[in-house]
Amino acid sequence: MSVKAGAATRVINPEIGDDLAGQLHRRFANYIRDDLEANFLYLTEGSEQMLLVSLDLLGIITPDGLEMREKMAAASGVPAEKILLCCTHTHSGPVLRPFIHDAPDNTAYRARLADWLADGAREAVASAVPARVGWGKGQAQIGFNRRLCWADGTHTMYGEATRPDFTGLEGPDDPSHAILYAVDESGKYLALVHNNSCHPVNLGGSDF
Repeated sequence: MSVKAGAATRVINPEIGDDLAGQLHRRFANYIRDDLEANFLYLTEGSEQMLLVSLDLLGIITPDGLEMREKMAAASGVPAEKILLCCTHTHSGPVLRPFIHDAPDNTAYRARLADWLADGAREAVASAVPARVGWGKGQAQIGFNRRLCWADGTHTMYGEATRPDFTGLEGPDDPSHAILYAVDESGKYLALVHNNSCHPVNLGGSDF
């Protein structure tokens, strides 16, 4: 039995004016600087199947995720329990459900997202070709621990580590960087999946 792999991408941008997630106050998307994406990698060998889906969103609550998996399963033929959803946890993506008191319940966006995911899942499965799959691991210092400890026993989020009363970071960070890749029989890359521990809030105060 040979491994097959397929991939797909869908743009999952919110509408201009939609609320942005990731802060404890309301922010709105005034323009789009970079597209948000859903990226799909489908792997199969014999009767085994798996669909990995990475979403440029802050997160998805379990009931919504289960519903979207069922819709992807119906569209692609991959069993729902073999579909893995993960989010990049961007703080510059749309609100799906309110987590502060005056934020909206974005049902319209969730409905569009479910359709995009079903369509992407269908394409990833349909595009599957014989492939080789491998992995690698290295170091990439992208994220860092933001909690600083001070001599008086207090802690702060961010701060100047050059202060004389700085005693260290509150905890570790993880610079390990893992890669999963799939190439076709000619050696052309079909997909790369990478994982790095990083809390992506460098645009957390933005309006785009």
